[in-house]
Amino acid sequence: MTTVVDRTEEKVESVFDHVTALFPDEEVHRLGKQTLIGLSWAIEDEFCARAERPVLIGSFQETRFWEPSRARWVELARVAEKALVMGSFGGVEPTPEEVDAGLVRVDFPAESPIAREWLVVCDSFELPAALLARELPGQTTVPDRDRLFEALWTIEADVVRETARRCTQVAATMGVAEAAPLLYHLAEQPRPSVVSPEAASRLFNRVVVHLDLASRPVPDGI
Repeated sequence: MTTVVDRTEEKVESVFDHVTALFPDEEVHRLGKQTLIGLSWAIEDEFCARAERPVLIGSFQETRFWEPSRARWVELARVAEKALVMGSFGGVEPTPEEVDAGLVRVDFPAESPIAREWLVVCDSFELPAALLARELPGQTTVPDRDRLFEALWTIEADVVRETARRCTQVAATMGVAEAAPLLYHLAEQPRPSVVSPEAASRLFNRVVVHLDLASRPVPDGI
């Protein structure tokens, strides 16, 4: 059973800090960027794409990390209840494709604590899942591919719901109009949800496949 610490009155600046403090039983591990890519793709493929009308949230740190995932998230947004993408976009407006799909951008300052965080959230009754990670400091000279993060991933419905709420609160502080109705949608505690063994097995298999792909060397010229 997940232990919950009541800290609802605290101001949230870091989603990672808030969730790990609220749920201290959740294990945090040190993972490399390529592992996080594999986990993100697995969650997007098996949970975000299969869940019925989920709330989807992703944080991509910077525009250069968002661009390779744009097409995938545009398609995911078309089947979602609501989809938010968070990042330091520098005020650049969303593309027409994003707007048409209902994908909402949350633009935060580069100096914000959340600018160091990597988040993938699928809040749904059938298939809740979340990946939260924070880049370790002191890596300015480390190649991007080799960056390290402290991270957790979970299919606990209450942890996923709290992560979705905190991300949405960040959106609200950034003046995103869609945040208020989404917070209302997320206000209730999630119903108890048990991910089926088949879904868990598919996720595990996807993780293995994507970790293998992500860990392969990039061919010269690409």
